[in-house]
Amino acid sequence: MDRIETRAVINYVGDLIGYAVEHVNPNIKTVFRGHMSSNFELVPSLYREMDLGLKIATTNWLSFEEELLDQFEKRATPLVKTTPSNKLEWIALAQHHGLPTRLLDWTESLLVALFFAVDDPENKYVEDNAVVWQLDGGIFKAEDLHALEDIDNAIESEFNNIYFPYHTTSRMSAQQGCFTVHYSFGSLGKFTPLEKDQNFEGQLYKFEIPANRKRRIKEELDKIGINEFTVFPDLDGLARYLKRGYRNKLNIVQFEIDSD
Repeated sequence: MDRIETRAVINYVGDLIGYAVEHVNPNIKTVFRGHMSSNFELVPSLYREMDLGLKIATTNWLSFEEELLDQFEKRATPLVKTTPSNKLEWIALAQHHGLPTRLLDWTESLLVALFFAVDDPENKYVEDNAVVWQLDGGIFKAEDLHALEDIDNAIESEFNNIYFPYHTTSRMSAQQGCFTVHYSFGSLGKFTPLEKDQNFEGQLYKFEIPANRKRRIKEELDKIGINEFTVFPDLDGLARYLKRGYRNKLNIVQFEIDSD
């Protein structure tokens, strides 16, 4: 079971904004993350691979992570305009392009997190409640981190793990993206989801969106300029935005025909 109880149920965009105005402390660095299903755990992508049944010893997983990043660095160097200056910048770049890493994506924008919570383009989770997570934490400094061991040592010495990378793409800027940085593995050789980690008690909060309110909330977000194209400001995002509008128009026309 999660250690974190639901702080509020969100039925409208205004519910979440109202909460933030009253309760988010401007003197604490606060970030957010949206999940399409309340069944999802707060686990970085690299450790999700472990749960897919890959039978690799913990010690070998450490080598696997290092080798994966080493190969990415070697092959990506001629493809990037600005070469990352430390290990964490390299990991952030890899994460942004889909490589499984120890980073977990967050955003500084509450509304962007809410968008990701209710955005389900393939309709896989229409019957699941969605969740927005709020994390109050400290800023993770990356300048002197040049090896995975350096990252682990930094996490152990001080529990400040929100990393704000340079925004190298328009998508990262639009999403106000940032990451939490995680230790290699827990003491038992398995990563503990943040919501079950006692270190995050008092820092992590959960807001639940009922399944039957997700579509309405997405429509409200669109009205205030939070949609596929503003969150993904590229041709892919534009196509997704136009496709959804086209499908909605077809549904309205079909409803009018059926009603005649």
